[in-house]
Amino acid sequence: MRRIGQTTTREATAAQRRMVVWATVALLVAGAIHPVGAEIITRKDGRKIEGQIVREDKDYVTVQTAFGTFRIARDQIVSISGRRAISQNEREGREALEASDLDRALAKFREALKDAVKPDERKDIDGLIADVNQRIQEREEKRFAAQLATADKLIQEKRFADAMGELNGLLKREMDNARKLHPELSPTSAPTPAMRMIDNRKGRLRMAEASYYVDQINYAEAADAYLKAIELMPDNPEPYLKMARLVQRRGGKDTEAIDYYVKGIERALKTRSEISLLDDYYELGKCYLRAAAATKEPNKYLMEGIKYLLVVSRDGATSYPFAANQLENGFVQLGKTAYDTDAMVKMLQSTLQINPAATRARWILAEVYSRQRQHDKVIEELLRIESDAKATGQPLPEELSYRLGLAYLALGTPDREKALAAFENEIRQNKLNYMALIKAAELHTANGTYDDALSYCDQAVTLRKERPEAYLVAGGAYMRRSLPDDMTNARRYLTMALNVKSDFQPARIKLAEIEILQQRKTDAPNYQAAIDLLLQALAGLSSAEKTAAATDDDRRAKAEAILWLAEIENDKKNPREAANKVKEALAEYPNFPRAYKVQGQIQVALEVFDDAKKSYLKAIELDPQSADTYMLLGLLCQLNLKSYNEAIKYYKNYLDLHGGERERVTRWIGECERSAGVLPSTTGSASATTGTATKP
Repeated sequence: MRRIGQTTTREATAAQRRMVVWATVALLVAGAIHPVGAEIITRKDGRKIEGQIVREDKDYVTVQTAFGTFRIARDQIVSISGRRAISQNEREGREALEASDLDRALAKFREALKDAVKPDERKDIDGLIADVNQRIQEREEKRFAAQLATADKLIQEKRFADAMGELNGLLKREMDNARKLHPELSPTSAPTPAMRMIDNRKGRLRMAEASYYVDQINYAEAADAYLKAIELMPDNPEPYLKMARLVQRRGGKDTEAIDYYVKGIERALKTRSEISLLDDYYELGKCYLRAAAATKEPNKYLMEGIKYLLVVSRDGATSYPFAANQLENGFVQLGKTAYDTDAMVKMLQSTLQINPAATRARWILAEVYSRQRQHDKVIEELLRIESDAKATGQPLPEELSYRLGLAYLALGTPDREKALAAFENEIRQNKLNYMALIKAAELHTANGTYDDALSYCDQAVTLRKERPEAYLVAGGAYMRRSLPDDMTNARRYLTMALNVKSDFQPARIKLAEIEILQQRKTDAPNYQAAIDLLLQALAGLSSAEKTAAATDDDRRAKAEAILWLAEIENDKKNPREAANKVKEALAEYPNFPRAYKVQGQIQVALEVFDDAKKSYLKAIELDPQSADTYMLLGLLCQLNLKSYNEAIKYYKNYLDLHGGERERVTRWIGECERSAGVLPSTTGSASATTGTATKP
């Protein structure tokens, strides 16, 4: 019989297996607690063990975990993931660590770090070094427990000088003992582990001393203590980060705080994750944004600030509710500088890959794409923001629909229908959006729905009487509608725009247009009044350029004024001078659809019909919604190129776009249908052979 307390060999083996199983389960439950750069061993029974492989041979793999060291038979292992090739020094360091030879392990890991190149590899080895240093610290503290207890008691009593004296005495005794054992040691020799431990305790003393002085609002003494802690613990991130906060607290320079934050974070990241440093990232980001205002290179500081705030927005948006506003404010400042948009796109995309719900980052990404003129991507990001908001029940960002409308208009082929829908959606959401009202009115004018356009203009005027844009758009709508008294109303509104803002040149150019259109109806046109208005507008726009205040709208207005001067020259039978004016307009504002339309009209006058066709087609490519250009192209094909089927196609495009000359164009389609396939007549009802009688 077996005595009580006796166990068989089989039972002992089973008990050991159960211990391994329970240790494995514990590792799985506490998965977050494992060494830096852990490898994951998957066993045939499905269990996984996380740790660092410290030894292996053809039969077994030995892995060190947070719960002990385990030896696993190779025939029980399915896979090992997270592995990387390790150097001989690192392997020997791991073996020394398994054997608890901490000093040899530390020396080997330091040698391995010298040879490491890849960031992940360096971080793994830094983690091993930090682990070994901590163990050595604990080992040496145990050796000097009694002496350290005295120093700790003095620190608790805030007797920092006495505590420092105790530690200095302990350090001197250790140095004397080391020289007795090793007479060859000199003052410049590397410190022993015990000396390093004592220096570390002195550093912690300085940190406690600094904290005491901060509480006493004695910032000068606190700063001195932190600097001494940095000297004693140069690889420890905490003194740097605390010093950075102290600089902020006492109103020091942001650039000084930045220096300490960067050094502290750099050291902390060797063993810690970014998410554990979000407080420091947030403060560092704000420091960079503030420092940008006082530097000659604001974009550099702003980019860095945004980079750190993006980490906060990505990993801690709910904990840092003001980070999004800080981020947007920084980007607004950055938008006033010339910055690296490609680098910004990469930063934002990286953030969104980790946290797709970072709405503010996605909003900024859309802004950057707009700056890069990638308007299709702008639309994609804004629509994603809209769909996410609807899915989560969150309110839409302010002006989202308005910005979406602008993006639709900025496409290579503007989508005016979707743009109008977006602007009207913005108006429904926010009736106080003045520019949404203006844009909707402009599009309704282009569509020929003049009553809707004028209604939006009235709303805009009611909202902002002091702004000129609504008066301008209303004047344009009256001009195009051409009902009795509409030209009078157009003049009145355009004059009101100039009364509100005397240097609002688009209104002056529109008044010149009215003069030109009215003079064309006379037998002896006199364009001098129009020319005077146009030259006055050009002088004002040129003055804005000199003060660096010119906008894209100003450049477009300048090109528009030059084009009207070109049309006057063409009307006066000076087509070559008119052609030169068009070139001047295109140099001022490339890819201006109206410039190509006017160029086509001039080329008709010069009788270079193929070139005229190319110009009209370019105008249509840039502005597919221009009904007038389709009509001019139809006239060219009918009267000059005798291409009746093409003429029919372009006339129908004009009708599809709701052009105002429906009756005449319908008649011309009938003429083309009758002429198709037969010799053309020498005269035609559409116009004389030059095709210039009709000027939409």
